[in-house]
Amino acid sequence: MVDNKYKLDFMVEILTSVVEGTWDYQCQFNYFGFERNTACGNYLPWEGYEQEQGQKRSRKIASVMKKILNDKVNYKKYLDDTTTKYLIAVYNEEFRRIAVKYKVTYTKSTFKKGFWSVVKKFVTAHNTFYVVGDIFGNDINNMLVAADDLTQYIPAKRDFIDYLISNADDYSFEQLNPTIKVEEKPSHVMDL
Repeated sequence: MVDNKYKLDFMVEILTSVVEGTWDYQCQFNYFGFERNTACGNYLPWEGYEQEQGQKRSRKIASVMKKILNDKVNYKKYLDDTTTKYLIAVYNEEFRRIAVKYKVTYTKSTFKKGFWSVVKKFVTAHNTFYVVGDIFGNDINNMLVAADDLTQYIPAKRDFIDYLISNADDYSFEQLNPTIKVEEKPSHVMDL
């Protein structure tokens, strides 16, 4: 089970900006190209707040998030109960389902007809890569992320991913994102 400490660490790590929007402040998060602009006034129950009280709460969350953005290492000293609940709610609604699906090695220089040239170029440059995407959706929201440089990624369609896996030199199922340390032996696995 993913605990709240992990969720908070994760959300702080992928926080990229805090801006004032038309109606609300927004925090922007980016995880391997999965960008989400989340309104600071959303994701939490209103609990009878009037619009003015909701805007005040939004400003308060944005103020804390700006401090966190400027000092991510020490983010815990800025957190309050409302901002903590906001970050956990954003994780649960926007990022909980995004994970690494596969690690693929593809060293061939041939691709099927109709394969996007940008994907060919990426795979040729980074022949070992992760397939990151929504674990419930196969058709959309998939990225190829270079295993040797996690800042390099590109969106890819399902049929391209299927082709790469089917013709790969090697692939494996991945169950954790590449920024998390893998346990040697999870406690819920039985020896047979």
